[in-house]
Amino acid sequence: MSEKKETPSSSRRFLFRILDGIEWLGNKLPSPLLLFAILALIVVIISGIFSSVSVTNPTTGEVIQVKNLL
Repeated sequence: MSEKKETPSSSRRFLFRILDGIEWLGNKLPSPLLLFAILALIVVIISGIFSSVSVTNPTTGEVIQVKNLL
């Protein structure tokens, strides 16, 4: 009895390469706590930058202004 080794198809190999890349990128990320703190700081900074921006709601005509989180 001879056993044939099945070679994975090119699409399957491509999928594994994509998954390996996602795993590699995920391992490079910082801890979830640090990631949350960095993203929260980015949101606070962006709100400070755009605090002078206002828009008009087209349905009600109400003026909406960005609130500074600082």
